[in-house]
Amino acid sequence: MIGSPNPGYFVYDDDPALEKIFQECYTGLGIPTEIRTEGDGRSDHAVQSAGIRSAGCSAVRTTRRRRRRRRSGAGRRGKRFDPCYHSSCDTTSNVNTTALDRNADAIAYALWGLATQ
Repeated sequence: MIGSPNPGYFVYDDDPALEKIFQECYTGLGIPTEIRTEGDGRSDHAVQSAGIRSAGCSAVRTTRRRRRRRRSGAGRRGKRFDPCYHSSCDTTSNVNTTALDRNADAIAYALWGLATQ
C-alpha cells in the first residue's frame, strides 16, 4: 500500500497529532497529500477500539468512489492507483520504488517524532 505503481500520497485522519507529523514530513518533501478517511472502522484500525492510537500513510485509495475523486492530482488520471491491490499480481515487480522510498521516509519521520515526544 505504500509502493503503488500509480501512487497518491494519503494520510490517515485517525489521530490529529499523528496526522500532523505525517503532514510535516510530506510538506518538507514538497509532496501534496490528501486526507484518507475510508480506513475508519476497517480491520487495519481495529486497535483503536482498544484505545491504541493509530496513524499511517498509503499510496493507494481502496474505494472506487475515492479513487475517482483526486483533489491533489495524485496518480495518473483515469488509472487505478494499484490494479493489483490484494491480488495475485501484487508482487515486488509491481512496486513504485519512488513511492516506497517517500512513504518509508514518512513512516520513519513519524516514528522518530513519536520517540522524541
